[in-house]
Amino acid sequence: MFNKIISAIACSAVSIVSIEAAEPVKIISWWGYFDDQVTMKSMEEICNAAISVDEYYTNEEFARRSQNSQYDILIYSETASDLVEKKFENNAIDIAYLTKEYHSIILKKYNSEKRKSNTVFFALAGTMFLWDEKQIKLESYKSILDFLKEKKKKPFVVLDDPLEIYSLLEYGLTKSEKEMLGNRSLEFYGADQYLNSKDVIFSNHLISLLQDEDFSVAYAWSGEVLEQFEILQNKVKYIKANDKSKTHVKVTQVSSDRLPVIDTVQADYRYAFHINFSHISKDLLTLTSNSKASRCIAELISNGSHHDDIMSSSYYISPSLSVPVNADDKYRSMLIDFESKVSKLPWKLQLPKNQYQELSANWQKIKLGFGQ
Repeated sequence: MFNKIISAIACSAVSIVSIEAAEPVKIISWWGYFDDQVTMKSMEEICNAAISVDEYYTNEEFARRSQNSQYDILIYSETASDLVEKKFENNAIDIAYLTKEYHSIILKKYNSEKRKSNTVFFALAGTMFLWDEKQIKLESYKSILDFLKEKKKKPFVVLDDPLEIYSLLEYGLTKSEKEMLGNRSLEFYGADQYLNSKDVIFSNHLISLLQDEDFSVAYAWSGEVLEQFEILQNKVKYIKANDKSKTHVKVTQVSSDRLPVIDTVQADYRYAFHINFSHISKDLLTLTSNSKASRCIAELISNGSHHDDIMSSSYYISPSLSVPVNADDKYRSMLIDFESKVSKLPWKLQLPKNQYQELSANWQKIKLGFGQ
């Protein structure tokens, strides 16, 4: 009898521990943030949580899923903030304390936006250019229109996001250029006037496009640019190791005080935030559950070493602007460049829902007109 009692108590204890250790935390997030399984496992152990991540690839996809399913943590573009914060406002959840480590400029921006108490900034990104310096002297341009006119017949890869391009034109065109183009901001100032359909490629994925020998310039999110620059580096190293005839191929080591460069006879690839054309965008985090595990995970992915690991693996930027200990050279260089320019870079523009819908419709027309 005694042994049966002990066994029953032991089984009950195991069941209780098992339930506590498996508290589910359901996250919806942009793809790519939570690919590191070591980081995920560590967070689960610390928070006694069972994390599931539902990834999406577009704002439209996020809007559909977030309305039809219940999530404990939502990570999403600021473009969708009205949709999320109105539906998931919860005054009983206050995570504003997670902003205490923000860089002063970022904290000022956060405070000015008067977000709901259960919403904070998750990650920052800047729009960057990746270009071949031997084809285009990008940093010499003061107007985006001058750049677009001169680069005709050179492939130009543009990220596929209407608000990002809207912001690029709003910040990159001069007042007189806007007037000349009819002040048609929601129609992208008549993009077909100065973009050639054969030379412009709308894409958020650069990898296949960088293989083109005619590649000259791309405009994309900073994380995507760094990932593809790494692929270029590895490609050059592979050529050098496997084709002894290409002795001219050379990889220039990255250092923190200058732009990373790859040199070949044909190309000189560089990347940077352009002080006249780049801008800052952000992803937000909203916590909808006050469970112990959900709050614990929200804290880990917003601050500290786990947050740094997520930023490093995705090449996005922490609101603290800190440089993670494990940052590689190109990521470190990018973060230093960003911090040096953050006070001068504008933030991505936002539009009311009706204007955003009109902008998106016009964006689709432009892409259809270009056969994309």
